[in-house]
Amino acid sequence: ENWFGIFNGRNGSYISQTKIKSVKVFDPLLDEDSLKDKTGWDVEAINKDTCIILIAGIDFLSNRQIKQRVLSKEQIFPDDTLRINYLGIDYKIFATGGKKKVQDDPEWFDVWNYKLYLTATIKGQHLESLLVAQPNFDDQMIKLIFAGDIDGDEILDLIIDTSRHYNATTPTIYLSRPAENGEVVKPIGGHTSVGC
Repeated sequence: ENWFGIFNGRNGSYISQTKIKSVKVFDPLLDEDSLKDKTGWDVEAINKDTCIILIAGIDFLSNRQIKQRVLSKEQIFPDDTLRINYLGIDYKIFATGGKKKVQDDPEWFDVWNYKLYLTATIKGQHLESLLVAQPNFDDQMIKLIFAGDIDGDEILDLIIDTSRHYNATTPTIYLSRPAENGEVVKPIGGHTSVGC
């Protein structure tokens, strides 16, 4: 397949076409004999820099630098708002839902009926995207991983871990070019992996 990766290198973030290497490996959860059984897969990009995410199946991506927007916080709880100015456009990320302080952790909340939104006014049009909707969480919270113009149209794109469970990660990529019907961005793919 035609793979692209988003990488962090010495000169900042960039998107680049890449090849991937897949090797069968011992899976400590499913395999019994470490010398014979190899049902797992180790997948990596052939690139010296740190890979944030691999993307396949999108024909409008191209090799180029990405101006990454460093975010002041990674988690947006209900009633929280994060304002971002990116390439001259003001964006707002905010969350709704219920939240209650957890007694034994002063910085954590129980959260339910969670919805995360992104809004912006672009070319005179107010746009809004529902990014994530989760009824509840299991010792986990939505996490903003990356913000920058991935698809080259000078509009903010996002990578968000949309997992609701502590033992899973689901990096999901949101791009602006495929967005429609008054949206800022649209989810175009994700991958769920689980721990032990």
